[in-house]
Amino acid sequence: MHFLKKDIGVKKKKKLFSSHTLIFAGRMTWKLADVGDWSYHGVNHSIKGNGGPDCVNYLSTERRIVETIIACTLGVCSLYYGLRTYTVPPVPKVVREDRGGKRLLLVLMCLVFGIEIGFKFSSRTVIYILNPCHVITTIQIFLLAAPPTSKWVTILFRIQMHCLYGAMLAILFPVLNTRKRTLELEIYWIQHFLILVTPFYLIRTGVGGVYTVEALNDMSWAFLTKGLIFLYHFIILQGLGMVTQVNLNNIICPAVSDPFSGPNYRIFAMFHQAALTLIIGKVYTKLSLLVLQALGTIVWTGEKYVAMAALRVQQLCSMCKAQMSRKPSKIEQADNDSHLD
Repeated sequence: MHFLKKDIGVKKKKKLFSSHTLIFAGRMTWKLADVGDWSYHGVNHSIKGNGGPDCVNYLSTERRIVETIIACTLGVCSLYYGLRTYTVPPVPKVVREDRGGKRLLLVLMCLVFGIEIGFKFSSRTVIYILNPCHVITTIQIFLLAAPPTSKWVTILFRIQMHCLYGAMLAILFPVLNTRKRTLELEIYWIQHFLILVTPFYLIRTGVGGVYTVEALNDMSWAFLTKGLIFLYHFIILQGLGMVTQVNLNNIICPAVSDPFSGPNYRIFAMFHQAALTLIIGKVYTKLSLLVLQALGTIVWTGEKYVAMAALRVQQLCSMCKAQMSRKPSKIEQADNDSHLD
């Protein structure tokens, strides 16, 4: 009888455990279905280049695997070289408070990006927030909001400098066939222009601070960024794109505006994306420094660029130290004694 009661108890526990497992599995399935409903079920597959079975089958499985192996190998090698050779300057002491222009730019970026997120939620296409331009916008909002007291600000600033080519390509080869709502087109242009303007403003305010760029002959940050971009596209975006049938940043099939459209479009993309990552950041930096130098905001000392405001403060402090260290003359001493009397 004792063993019989024990067996009955074990069976009851097994039934209870299995019922709890089924309930948990049902809740998880419901939650995943709910996430899919607002994240990507609103994607219109009938629009060319937007996704769907035709987009997923654009390339064969073997072709995708081979290209993914090649891209990830290049990405890992670039990332390894960048991590081995990059350097981060020490965080300087913060002398100046944030300007009103920086806060205004932060509010504008948050407003534009908030409207863009609202469009994504209303159309049930939130998955597009993972596209690189939206990720760069998020990084730039952090750079504008974060206190300039951490080396991570410099790290993220230098990485996003080599991702600016994405906004340039979005302006030169826009994909607008999915933007049908009011203000969607305007927000598209404003967001991508803000991506290009924000680094210039941060360089203007951050010469000698945390918003600094590496030397023009230092390619470590460019290679590090290239490795991150390759791995992000071919592992994260391609993986999610194949599961959801959403063409995230055109990694599943070519965009309607892609000049290299065809079965080899991803091979061409590996070359021109790598070249743009290594070149555009340097060109943007050099042009920004030349413009700021022409405006008189910064000056070239022969070794590095220095902000004029910081240079004036340094000169003023040097004058103060010189005056304090200079011994007063006999006439000045007599005047001081008369004042004391």
